[in-house]
Amino acid sequence: MTEIIVAAAATAASKIKENSLLGMLYKDSMQPSVQLLGNALGTVFEFCTTPLLLCKWGSEAAKLNYKKHLDDYAKRIKSIPENDLISVNPQVGVPIMDRLTYITNEEVADLFISLLAKASSKTTINEAHPAYIHLIDRLAIDEARILRTLINIEFIPSISLQAHLKGLLKGFDMILTEATDLKTELLFPTNVDTYLDNLKSLGILDNTHGNYQTDDSLYSSLFLKYDVDRLEEEHLATGKYAMMHRVKGYYQITNFGKSFINSCVRAIQ
Repeated sequence: MTEIIVAAAATAASKIKENSLLGMLYKDSMQPSVQLLGNALGTVFEFCTTPLLLCKWGSEAAKLNYKKHLDDYAKRIKSIPENDLISVNPQVGVPIMDRLTYITNEEVADLFISLLAKASSKTTINEAHPAYIHLIDRLAIDEARILRTLINIEFIPSISLQAHLKGLLKGFDMILTEATDLKTELLFPTNVDTYLDNLKSLGILDNTHGNYQTDDSLYSSLFLKYDVDRLEEEHLATGKYAMMHRVKGYYQITNFGKSFINSCVRAIQ
């Protein structure tokens, strides 16, 4: 299969002028960047339904948005050695090309473009799993931002605060639940619990292990950030609770999550 794709790449550049999509987007088909697109996406465009893509553009703004994505992709694959550049497998390329017709957010688009770039090189094609496309579909913009903070870390420290009831009543109230300190600006910071839950449901994060890190300094800043001393005093003062219990934990980045981040978030070196 790889041999067929490589062979197709050898003739892709010569077909650029005949390709209505590239021809409509780029007036000068002999530009080096356009030649790169022809080499990498020539086979993909053969499997795309051109009239459908043109309809999805809908307006000049949509067309320019699509062209920007292609320009970003062309810049990304410039770093791939010529001998390593291959034609993208349509199984990966066609659905990504379709999504880039309507995605306007750069952070989400960048995940698709990164995956497409990985599928464009003989040395990284094994990292471009088609299933990752559907994972990106399920990410909010803020979740894409969170993923960028996970590139070079192994885990996210978290804290919880339990208020244990007095008397014969059993159980406790959760005052804080797995609170973290994510180092990124979010559009909707109050939704962070939902974002982390979604990343868990996608298999990117896991916090079901019940363990914690032995480095207390990882948690001291969290206790200060959420003013846990004050929360404990206020809840004990109500007389409803017998004791407060601080719980340390962390979100582990799974092996699957690391593979996904490496393929869709980390740029080609």
